[in-house]
Amino acid sequence: MDRRAYVAACGMVSLGGCLGVVDDRDEGLRPGDISCVEDLSSGSSNGPDDGSWPTELHDMQNTGQTDVPGPSGCVKTRWTLPQNPQGGLHTGPVVSDGLVYVPDQTNADTWFVALDAQTGEEQWQYTDTSHERLVPRHSPTLSDDRLYLVDGDNLACVDTQNQVTGWFLDLSDEQEKLPGIGIPRVVEGTVYIGVGTGEVLALNANTGARQWTHDIEGLPSTQSIEGDNDSQVKARRRGTPYAPVAATEQRVYVTSWDLSLHALNAATGEREWQFSPGMDHLDMMHAPAVVDGVVYTQTEDAILYVLDAETGELLWTYDEYGESSDGVSPVVDDESVYIIAGTSTENLFLIALNRADGTVRWKRSVGPPFVEPAADADTLYIDQGRSLQAIEKATGDRLWTLHTDRAVSAPPAIVNEAVYVADDSHFYGLW
Repeated sequence: MDRRAYVAACGMVSLGGCLGVVDDRDEGLRPGDISCVEDLSSGSSNGPDDGSWPTELHDMQNTGQTDVPGPSGCVKTRWTLPQNPQGGLHTGPVVSDGLVYVPDQTNADTWFVALDAQTGEEQWQYTDTSHERLVPRHSPTLSDDRLYLVDGDNLACVDTQNQVTGWFLDLSDEQEKLPGIGIPRVVEGTVYIGVGTGEVLALNANTGARQWTHDIEGLPSTQSIEGDNDSQVKARRRGTPYAPVAATEQRVYVTSWDLSLHALNAATGEREWQFSPGMDHLDMMHAPAVVDGVVYTQTEDAILYVLDAETGELLWTYDEYGESSDGVSPVVDDESVYIIAGTSTENLFLIALNRADGTVRWKRSVGPPFVEPAADADTLYIDQGRSLQAIEKATGDRLWTLHTDRAVSAPPAIVNEAVYVADDSHFYGLW
């Protein structure tokens, strides 16, 4: 279950309860303030160039990583955009061609707004009165000038060039109130998405027409998981997807409430292989990342599994710690895999592993994150409750910290020299 929903709105109904957020700001610091290490040079004032961060976790393979260098030196908060002061923001920004696309919670009719990446000023807003208002519950996905938006029941495709709705689908499940629609992934003209009914859908990106449906099926009625509540039992029986799918031209990878990772043929939806690490509730796997024919996924108890993307063969694991229940989706670059692991919530580490064999490059003590990390070529960004920290990839040293108003609600977007991030009530532009 996406834990930003727990942090951002503890009053909302969820499958797993609610987590608290610790205010770790130093006394006297305000939201939007930056704390830099003493010897860090002044940051660039050039601002963002053309570039893109088209979806949460950066790409359709969930790597969480861009190879483009991010901001250098001590950054500044260049602009902020307030949203609902009561909170409830669950999405992050996506960026392309000098525009930052964010949901709008200040206008009763608006679906989202497009902001100037340099100034934060609104360029245009989108409303479609021919459909019910779509209130995004996940970060959108941008592909080929189309913005794909999801809320609990609906999936919409908006043409950002002509500012019209291309298509709109109601995917609500009237019979069972289960987790809704996941984050779309778009590859070669097909939208892949997991839905609360326990299915993965492949849709034509131009029309929304369904190309195939895969029923995960879920756990048999004879299988029980200790500690499950009624909603969790239903999700396991259906095989409800647990995290954003990862998609390549060959396969779609989905982790499910049935405690398995499924690899589906991208053209037909047929299951090619399935990997199940165990039958404990902490064996739930976060979003898989796919890089160079290898799948990386981490469980709730912080065990990293590395598998051959074609066959599902287990290549290696990292299990130095366990039972921390604070695993996240890994960030993967050319050399390293970055994970969170530890013996408990009070004893966690951000760890850089050699991508080839899992040997430890470095580790640093951190608090529990509530959203997945993200990275550029040189820097890793990790939330720490009501702050976002920039960590140097080469050493694991902290560079700077952004202090936010509320809990960070989604992984940041990094475009060239700029970082864009949302807390539960504001968007921030930094460089």
